[in-house]
Amino acid sequence: MVKIIEKLLIVTWGKDKPFVKDLKRNSSIMASINDRFRHVARNLSLWTFYETLPVEVGIFSKLIVAKESAILGYDEERIEAMNADHRNSCRFTSKNRFTSKNESNYKLLRNALYTAIDEIKDAFFDIESSSCVLDSKIPQFEGLTLSEASARLSSFLEVANDFDSNLVMCQDLKEPGTCQWFTEKITFKLWVSGNSPMILWLTGRPAAGKSILSSHVIAHLKTSACCSYFFFEHSKANKSTLSDCFRSLAYQMAMQDDLVRDKLLQLEEEAVTWDINNDGLLWAKLFLEGIFVKH
Repeated sequence: MVKIIEKLLIVTWGKDKPFVKDLKRNSSIMASINDRFRHVARNLSLWTFYETLPVEVGIFSKLIVAKESAILGYDEERIEAMNADHRNSCRFTSKNRFTSKNESNYKLLRNALYTAIDEIKDAFFDIESSSCVLDSKIPQFEGLTLSEASARLSSFLEVANDFDSNLVMCQDLKEPGTCQWFTEKITFKLWVSGNSPMILWLTGRPAAGKSILSSHVIAHLKTSACCSYFFFEHSKANKSTLSDCFRSLAYQMAMQDDLVRDKLLQLEEEAVTWDINNDGLLWAKLFLEGIFVKH
């Protein structure tokens, strides 16, 4: 590619340009950039896809980016060959919109994305639960990854995948530096320390900012403890009933504590059932007979 650019510049301006030489393989500039990125790449999941078919241009055919130019050469880099030329590496067109899903290139990219998402979920759950995870006490669940346990329990508890969407929205709406007054109040500090009644009840008029304030409290608690939460959203499925709240809290507790996770997985294995509309029965089976039971 550099040689082609050099020839085009000579034809156009009659001479080469110095910056083009910096694009050559093993040039000092390229080596410097590559070395600096190497330190950043340690924390990245890198996937490299390279073309294997030449591009047809008139009577000529040529690889635009050869494999040795496409890959970075880092230890954690995952490299995949695409059965496509430079123009069609990520183009999946078909007269029948369903047949593209059966193309090898489509499957290659799809599977890479699935793997990357699973790895991100595992890393997220590891970070979220690192401050309070206990050793698993039930051997048959020790081999489960957090993403596998999450999939099983979200299905078992019928928990919505977007249970945290309200929290994210409130945190985005919150102005920086606001709400600090609440977590600095002596009433709040006594509640956090356990030296006051266990329920802290905040009341206010509609649209007064209770949800924004709650999102601040959640963020504050998450810095030092496990924290489960639920935002009621009336008229919306999976976010409007006490049953929705119980199941969401149980799921979040399981994702932050190995013992809770194992207890709920045990209930799932035993095929425990309940009436999703019976709040009392749900509370008894999930919490009184499950999570709160000491062994």
